[in-house]
Amino acid sequence: MIQKPVGKVDGMAACLGKPLYVEDFIPRNALRLKIVQSPHAFAYIEKIDTARALAVHGVVCVLTYEDVPQDHPITLAAEAAPEGSTHDRVILERTVRFVGEPVAVIVAETEEAAEAGARLVDVTYRLRTPHFDYETAIDDGIPLYGPGESFVHFDNGHVPERNIIARKDRVYQDVETVLADCDVVEDVTVHTQAQAHIQAETHRTYCYPDGRGRLVMITSCQSVFNTQRIITEGLGIPAYRLRVIKPKVGGAFGGKNTSYFEGLVAAAVLKTDRPCALVLSREESMTISNTRHAARSRIRLGASRDGTFRALDIDMLINGGAHGEHSFDVLNVGGGNTMPIYRCCEAERFTGRAAYTNLVPAGAFRGFGAPQVVYGLEGAVSDLAWKLGMDSSELRLKNIIHQGEKHPFLSGGVVNSSRLEELIRRGRELIGWEEEYPSHRVDDHTIQAVGMAIDMHGSGIGGLDSVNATVSLNYDGSFTLFAGACDLGTGGDTILLQIASQTLNVDMERVQIEVSDTKTTPYDKGAYASSTTYVTGNAVKDACEQMLRRIGETAQKLYGLEEPPHLSDGELLDGGGNRVDTLEEFSHKIASFSSAEQLTCTGAFKCPSAPPPYVAGFVKLRVDTETGKVTLLNYVAMVDCGTVINPNLARVQVEGGIAQCMGYALYEDMRFSKTGAMLSNDLQKYRIPCSMDVPPIQVEFLESFEPSGPYGAKSMGEVTFHTAAPAIREALLHATGCQLNTLPITPEKVLAALEEQKEKGGRLPC
Repeated sequence: MIQKPVGKVDGMAACLGKPLYVEDFIPRNALRLKIVQSPHAFAYIEKIDTARALAVHGVVCVLTYEDVPQDHPITLAAEAAPEGSTHDRVILERTVRFVGEPVAVIVAETEEAAEAGARLVDVTYRLRTPHFDYETAIDDGIPLYGPGESFVHFDNGHVPERNIIARKDRVYQDVETVLADCDVVEDVTVHTQAQAHIQAETHRTYCYPDGRGRLVMITSCQSVFNTQRIITEGLGIPAYRLRVIKPKVGGAFGGKNTSYFEGLVAAAVLKTDRPCALVLSREESMTISNTRHAARSRIRLGASRDGTFRALDIDMLINGGAHGEHSFDVLNVGGGNTMPIYRCCEAERFTGRAAYTNLVPAGAFRGFGAPQVVYGLEGAVSDLAWKLGMDSSELRLKNIIHQGEKHPFLSGGVVNSSRLEELIRRGRELIGWEEEYPSHRVDDHTIQAVGMAIDMHGSGIGGLDSVNATVSLNYDGSFTLFAGACDLGTGGDTILLQIASQTLNVDMERVQIEVSDTKTTPYDKGAYASSTTYVTGNAVKDACEQMLRRIGETAQKLYGLEEPPHLSDGELLDGGGNRVDTLEEFSHKIASFSSAEQLTCTGAFKCPSAPPPYVAGFVKLRVDTETGKVTLLNYVAMVDCGTVINPNLARVQVEGGIAQCMGYALYEDMRFSKTGAMLSNDLQKYRIPCSMDVPPIQVEFLESFEPSGPYGAKSMGEVTFHTAAPAIREALLHATGCQLNTLPITPEKVLAALEEQKEKGGRLPC
């Protein structure tokens, strides 16, 4: 079953509109919730008058800060405990810190009644001075948090009185001394913008009391166990009082790895003892939840005259917004999952800081800090090649890390699997690099050019990730796989079934899967850090290998054999290949007549390191020098993700990540008013790529074999995102000679760069 293009196990049901998503499970009698949002960016709530709202026919109750604990800050970042994220939240705040922050929740019989009630809540605010510029927020004398309003499990650099959410520093040798000795130093500062997730399915949660004093929650999330812990901590109830179930998720991209809304719904159920549901509009999802961290990244790359990299220094400042979830982790990934793509220099340094501002919080987003740094790092490599007069692909080939080499910032320290050099060489062939490089004129105002970028990521979180999976042999000869992992629409359940059926040596139809339920499935941290295939896949493989041994040992005793038989396609065979029994009959006998035993095995995997997958991306584009318009013509993505478990699912992951990054590069821009209100708060105002914007994408896999991965597999969920933006930047450098260091690259910015170049006496390269 490995390397087979199996269709998604729930694909047909989704196509036929079967009940799969959260909203499909909400009963008609469920109470509906509506959030009252703050109109102010920074204010203290002095009074909330709910009398007029409660007078609306159908309104059952109104929740405010008085209905939830205020003395125990939590983080809404749904990551494994103890969380690295700063704890600076409660379920409903009395101090609001961004426009859109929930201040009250209307609970009503109907959506209409809830909306009517929301308009009638009167809130008296004492306004405070907000700040919105993350580049000046640190040490500006206006801290967002006072004493006791935040805490951390361990020292992550959190200094709330300075508006520092977190800090991360890594140093290898003396960077300044080596930079001073380099023949050439490229110094590039890039600004990358906040980005909205725009999942097909907005945030939604349904919760009901089970009649025994416990809550059952069905929610579109990325981690059922972490969501359970966060919400019960925030509400001050035991974790066992909340059961969390994840049905099919209509997209997440990291946006559902922050438990913004589950606590509000659970609080409503505790208050009313009735089923409650919250389904957010697109505007609410954008203005209340989180974005990608906007960032300023300064890269100093020192090299010798022949292009050998000698020193690399990266300074990263990110905008955490009003709350600190995921900021520390984003800084970790910003350095650790980017810099080791190149051979270790004589000296390297990464410095990262996250700043509080009174804007919508930033959080987890596909790539998790790496896209911000990769745009600057690959931009510096492009600019260095341009300055030295070198082919940028040759400069990269000269400096990339190879299999067997070490890097001090790499999880695990050494590269155990890589075909990065071949990715670059093959990608050049497919894009027509030799013929197109660097650019040529199409007509008097159109230039065609090529550009490239490379990137890496991780597979899970090395040294931290720890998950379990359980497999049971059923009475009828089938198997049930229990896994706490969360399929986000990517086909994760299908991948796990392929690994299980391959290991058990049975047809995939014989294996059922039960997932993402805190009551019935074993612990799994959830779907983030590109971990499902690599981390949970390893746990599934371990459980199934144990099951094979248990079946063999049990059958040997049952049938009085000299050696354990082996399982092959539903039959137990002895060493000579002769059938001992069918799996169905064997299951009947051990369950009913022998030991009355159901065989169950639990596997585990603790991630020793996070082996990197690699992508080399190549773009061909045209730029109109009269209008600044950029037209993408072709894109080639060469991918090394180890063994490709399912080529079809892998291919669409690559295509989706590239298209999403093209939006990041050219269109998507979150804009805010002078008072901090989000202006681009729906899809009429926030531009994402449409089908006509995305060029043909050619994907090719060159498989390495990762010895620590299940059947040699590594991850690929995030690594596919990073290359499009820096590749487009390099192609525009080749076409115009301009360094476009601020995303998105709009026609206005291209024209402004061309005008600035002209004023300085520069000219187009061709």
